[in-house]
Amino acid sequence: MAIRNMGQIEQTLGRRKPTILRWKDYHMAHAGKWYYAYSIYEDLIIIEDACHEQNMHER
Repeated sequence: MAIRNMGQIEQTLGRRKPTILRWKDYHMAHAGKWYYAYSIYEDLIIIEDACHEQNMHER
C-alpha cells in the first residue's frame, strides 16, 4: 500500500505543509495511514522519508 501511494504524489495526493519539525524543508503528502516527505527537482520527485501515522512524532 505504501509503495503504491508514492506514485500518486503530486498527481492525486495533495501537497501539505509538514506537521513534524524534521520534515520542515520538504513537502508532505498523506495517503491512508502513510505520510511522505518529498522534494521536487525540476520534473523529479524524490521521496525523502515515509512514516506510518503511529510514528508521526518527533524522535
